[in-house]
Amino acid sequence: MSVFFNPGVIFVCFIFFTFIAILVYKLKIINKELSTLISILSSYNKSNLLYRFQELNQAMSENKFVSDYWDEFKNTLIFGDKMAFKDKNNFSFDSISKETASVCCISDSSYYFNEETLIYRVLNHKLISAIPGILTGLGPLGTFLYIAIGFSGVDFSSEETTVKSITHLLSNMEIAAAISIIAISSALLFIIIERILYYFMCQKPLN
Repeated sequence: MSVFFNPGVIFVCFIFFTFIAILVYKLKIINKELSTLISILSSYNKSNLLYRFQELNQAMSENKFVSDYWDEFKNTLIFGDKMAFKDKNNFSFDSISKETASVCCISDSSYYFNEETLIYRVLNHKLISAIPGILTGLGPLGTFLYIAIGFSGVDFSSEETTVKSITHLLSNMEIAAAISIIAISSALLFIIIERILYYFMCQKPLN
């Protein structure tokens, strides 16, 4: 068991838990912002959206999480609370009921509010995607480092030093193998944890 308390093994474990902490911290921020966004939007529906639009606009504009994308999306909206009637010569406009009044957009809202704009820009998706590769890479790095250290101490000058150096080499080989196993296992574990947390804290509320 002493092999698992080796500095190399501890370093790999430290990197793993540091990445997990960063992931959880980022996902909590995103989840909080999405929950706030859902609470804002949940009080609006088709029948009251047009007449409460200023209220919605203020809430979305003050929300730094989506304010930039909201300003762009707002420019695609068309407001309709009147209907045109035509007689023989002229057009006239009459107000229509609240049930018929509407707000329409000329562009798909998912172009402005999607996984890329609401999640990836906060999460730093490229870094998160690279973490399993970083953890896996620590395995061969630690393995070759400890093998090199083991071979550097080999001494065949006498029987006693030969036995000691071989024992030292085998000890380093054991540590090298442990580092590889832990590094690869931590990479796989990170992928599993990241996928589960991402689904429940980001993807599900986003949908």
